[in-house]
Amino acid sequence: MGRVVPITSRGEGQQPCAAGRAYDEARPDTAVSMRFEWNVSCQLRPDIPAAFLVELRFHLGLADTMPTTRQLPYDHPVFVVSQPDGLPGGHVTSLREAPAGSDKGPRYGMFVRTTVADDAMADYLAVVAPRLAQWSLIQGWSG
Repeated sequence: MGRVVPITSRGEGQQPCAAGRAYDEARPDTAVSMRFEWNVSCQLRPDIPAAFLVELRFHLGLADTMPTTRQLPYDHPVFVVSQPDGLPGGHVTSLREAPAGSDKGPRYGMFVRTTVADDAMADYLAVVAPRLAQWSLIQGWSG
């Protein structure tokens, strides 16, 4: 993982930290959480349940409606940030069907590049990563 740079309060007349522009606009004298860049890349197995694909689409921001059946305990899209935070090149979420090559069904490739607040990162790694690993065709990468 890359170098983590804490983002602290902004003094009068100072520019935001180059590592990101996440500071508390309402109270610039207070420190805010650090943000981690989170990259996830995996190829999903052909036997992944359709319900989990629907849930992944929601968490990737590719569907507006939260599914009624869920494997992840979150009521918000975990791979989507609500406000731009200066990630160079922007946030990326992708879920694409791979070319046919198996008679066992379609395979999907998933890629995410986003940022996560430090207080949520440990929870996501403990909950989201193992669930994705369960349906990963090969060893994926999260960093």
